[in-house]
Amino acid sequence: HDYLGHCKYRDCKHDADPGCAIREAVENGAIAETRFENYHRILESMAQVKTRKNFSDTDD
Repeated sequence: HDYLGHCKYRDCKHDADPGCAIREAVENGAIAETRFENYHRILESMAQVKTRKNFSDTDD
């Protein structure tokens, strides 16, 4: 099943956003909770790397 693009809002973060098709699929058991949690861990890790990179770029 393809859940992407079916959320109520275009900029859905797939977390607590209302009308999130991904969150609904997790709640219905169509997507494993662990997969959903891993997705958010990856996003958080990417945000931290970006923050560190931006911080180090300002040191020059």
